[in-house]
Amino acid sequence: MKKKLGIAGITLFIIIVSILYFSTTAPIAKDMAEVQIQRVSVLNSKYEDQDFTDHIDCEILAQILSNYKRSRLPYDFAPYQAAVGDIDIGYFDHGDLKHISLGSVNVVYDSADRGGYKIHNSSELVSQIQEMIKKRRA
Repeated sequence: MKKKLGIAGITLFIIIVSILYFSTTAPIAKDMAEVQIQRVSVLNSKYEDQDFTDHIDCEILAQILSNYKRSRLPYDFAPYQAAVGDIDIGYFDHGDLKHISLGSVNVVYDSADRGGYKIHNSSELVSQIQEMIKKRRA
C-alpha cells in the first residue's frame, strides 16, 4: 500500500512539474549574443519576398528579439496562406537555422514539419520591426 502511494505521489509530482514547466515561456533564442540574423524579408503586394536585410541593423534586431518570449509547446501551423506584409526572419542560433514568421502566423520554428512555437506579444514585435524598416527606408 505504501509503495503504491509513493508511486502515485511521485507521478503526481512529475505531472505538476511538467505542467508548470510547459506553461511558462521560453526565450526566442538560447543565447541572443550568439544569434546571427541572415535574412529579413517582407511579402510585398505582388506576393514576392522583398529583402530588407541590408536596410536594418541586424544587431539591434537581435536585441529586440531578446525581449520576446515563445511558448514551450509546439503546434502545427503549416501550411498557411501568407499575406501581404508578413515578415520572415531567418537566423542562426548556435549554428542551427531558425525562422520567425510574423503576420498570418506568429511563430518561431526550425522546420515547419515539426511545428512552431507561438510568439507572445507578437503584434508589438511586428510594430517594432516595421518601424525599423521605415526608418531605414527614409
